[in-house]
Amino acid sequence: MFTAGGSAALTARTVAAADKARRGATMGLHSVCGYAGGFIGPLGVGLALDLAGWDSVTGWALAFGHLAPVVLIGFTILRRLSGGARPMTSGQR
Repeated sequence: MFTAGGSAALTARTVAAADKARRGATMGLHSVCGYAGGFIGPLGVGLALDLAGWDSVTGWALAFGHLAPVVLIGFTILRRLSGGARPMTSGQR
């Protein structure tokens, strides 16, 4: 629910930060990553619950805990790709 609510702001920021010559490719990659995560995430949660048990604390800890390494890997990749670029302020375009 919260991700869908912030989607327009994230997409607008992605377009604003992209090089003008690569905006289409940037939006394509943005969409692919978003939809892939929306597809693979629930599969990972389901697999964790199937393996550890849906009625156990361990199962639910694994179900939500498997997301943390994925987020950290994504953050690391983005930081490396950005070359340490500073975030845009509200007045920049």
